[in-house]
Amino acid sequence: MAKKKKTNENNLLALGLIAGAIYLFTKNGSTPPPGKVNLFVKVTDATTGAALAGVSVLEPGLSGTTDLSGNYNISLAPGNYTINFKKTGYIDQIKTVALVAEATQLNVYMQPAIQIPQKFRVYVSGFTERLPTADRWLLRVYDSFLNGFLDFGWHTIYDPIEVSNYNFGHGSTFAEVYLDDGVTAVGPIFSYNTWIPQPGETWYFIFNPGGQTGYMSK
Repeated sequence: MAKKKKTNENNLLALGLIAGAIYLFTKNGSTPPPGKVNLFVKVTDATTGAALAGVSVLEPGLSGTTDLSGNYNISLAPGNYTINFKKTGYIDQIKTVALVAEATQLNVYMQPAIQIPQKFRVYVSGFTERLPTADRWLLRVYDSFLNGFLDFGWHTIYDPIEVSNYNFGHGSTFAEVYLDDGVTAVGPIFSYNTWIPQPGETWYFIFNPGGQTGYMSK
């Protein structure tokens, strides 16, 4: 009877050890090398909660990137670490983590960076000098780098033309404007100025008295 009881105790001990090993493996993912502690990082979008892949994880002497599930795992010696997280389109995050004897889970929530629109606006003014009945207008810009015209399309006469696909590194030698009222079309009216618009600027194409010429003005 005593022998059977001892056998049962041994079996229970073995099961306990197996369960403990399974728990540790599930919790830690893997056994760290001697003298190391596992750090498990999960990076997500703070707005949507989606996992972020390709996040650069930087700390002194080491670097890596998160996988497709937003995970990054590493074994480090116990101590305090300052870790930088970087990804294009997101605000950098800096986290300080203290690693002791047990595995540590670090959750990082990255905020999308605010994107400043790279665009400028152009209005037409004084068009009644040339075509009082005009109800739409067209802007074309000669780009000296491309050696050709960029056509930004027809717009309602009182609405600005908002340009968001312009290469702001190029210098433009002149712009030209066309007017249309559905019956009569006039143009081009040239602005003979070196014109290099910048993001966020508002410009006006202003017809001179008589309507035969015009110029650009901020």
